[in-house]
Amino acid sequence: MSDLSDRVGTGKGPQPSAENENSPSGGFAGFAWVEFLSDAAMVVVVLSAVAWAQSPIPGVNESHWLGKARAAWDAEYCPGDFFYVSTSAHYVFLTLIGALTTVAPLPEVAAIGRLVACLVLGVALARLFQRVVTGNWDFGLWIFLWLQWFGNLSGEWLIGGVEAKQFGYAALMMAIVYLGAARWNLAAALLGVSIAFHRVIGVWGAVAVLGALGLRRPVGVPWGQAVGIAAVCALPGLIPVVSMLADAPSAAVAQSAALEQVYGRLRHHLDPTDFALASYAYYGVLLAVWLVLIRLRPATETGWWFRRVVAFSGAFAAVGLVVGMGAAWMDGRLAGAGEIGPWSVRAAALLKFYPFRLFDLWLPLGVACEFWGLAQGQWWRRNVATLLLVGGALWATYFSPLMPAGSDSKLTPQLWADFREAAGWIRNETPNDSLVVTPTFSRDFKWYAERAEFVCHKDCPQDAAGVVEWRRRMNYWKTWRQTAFATAGAGDPITPGELAGLARDTRATHLLIHAAVTVEAEPLFRNGTFAVYELPPPNAAVPSAD
Repeated sequence: MSDLSDRVGTGKGPQPSAENENSPSGGFAGFAWVEFLSDAAMVVVVLSAVAWAQSPIPGVNESHWLGKARAAWDAEYCPGDFFYVSTSAHYVFLTLIGALTTVAPLPEVAAIGRLVACLVLGVALARLFQRVVTGNWDFGLWIFLWLQWFGNLSGEWLIGGVEAKQFGYAALMMAIVYLGAARWNLAAALLGVSIAFHRVIGVWGAVAVLGALGLRRPVGVPWGQAVGIAAVCALPGLIPVVSMLADAPSAAVAQSAALEQVYGRLRHHLDPTDFALASYAYYGVLLAVWLVLIRLRPATETGWWFRRVVAFSGAFAAVGLVVGMGAAWMDGRLAGAGEIGPWSVRAAALLKFYPFRLFDLWLPLGVACEFWGLAQGQWWRRNVATLLLVGGALWATYFSPLMPAGSDSKLTPQLWADFREAAGWIRNETPNDSLVVTPTFSRDFKWYAERAEFVCHKDCPQDAAGVVEWRRRMNYWKTWRQTAFATAGAGDPITPGELAGLARDTRATHLLIHAAVTVEAEPLFRNGTFAVYELPPPNAAVPSAD
């Protein structure tokens, strides 16, 4: 049995010429198109079904990104919204899908986008599985979907609402496929496309591939040409980076933004001290299983490259874990002090780049490939695998019931219906340039109301200055609520003076709050849960307390 380091790509593996590109498991030229299209179609159907079942439209990020895409193409859509006018982090995706918003409403754009994403992912997954798992690979897809649905480490997911990362991952998968066929220029182009659609995923993937190339040192790689092709293909996605660098904030602002992202708004993705213990246990088991499987099964050429990418993604996550946990320990946060000290400040400079993201997806995908590849040709292994998967799926289904279609996890069906009714009234009865102060749980307000928000917890910009301004607005709104609602709860209604102060500080025109909060003004709209109030002009005189 070969050495483990050899198995994951740190030694001498099979050379690129070892796999015949014209074999049934090789390139497109010799592959039976009918068989490939039927397999890819099956994958697309499965992915689409999972996407709609797990994430009814609008998905958790669809109102976030699709609304921003529409605003980029339509100046009359939510004009002045703080998040929509911020720097576009995913320029290529927003440009392409934004064009679709000019001819179709957002729900249809989401549906079309999901189908396209599932098509692209379906082809990429079909090619990757087919090149890594010889023989009947189809059931490996079910293993992957089940493993990822069962849990994750840092909140990464692949199948659901449409967004830029699905296209970035698909391009990265296809790059691995063509690395296995020694198609260096095509692999480089796909790495560039991955960066263009999602620079975090693409750059981490490119670093993993470069690391594997350095260990493998294959001959015949046209380095200059490949690097040039990758750079050209990545350039459209790097435009926002250039824009952000041109408007670079002060060091203090950049540091404040990093701290907010890592230990505030995105801590569930970036701070390893925030990950659940069960997630660590789950991924520890997956890692142990993967390490065993790669010793039991010889790899195809593409499989060797894929194992290297999985291994490097694990190395990135390990560095992030050591840095994040080490900083928390040095600052005393692991002991419950809860303070962001100097070590945590330093750690944020790395953690803000999502070091866990690639590993979160590639590990279950790697386990699925290796497990089903090992089961090929062994009837007892296939039967045991089937029983385990069916039993696990039934268990997960029982303990993880799907939410009702279109619901928000923080609202009951009645509250959700009342929220949409209030948003619909605002869309139909208020001026197009209105600016609304909304409840803290608001996530899909702009999707239904088509009006700008003062601030939304979900809609945090990605440029440093925008992150700092978002936190300022969130803090202001929290302080105003605590002060105004406290007096209202004690029997004193929110006064016209307080409403005038809110309008002056936010420049908002309307306020959407719970109907139970007493306000010394007549609502424009009220249902069982919510009420809409018009705020006085910002320059209006504050009413006398007499």
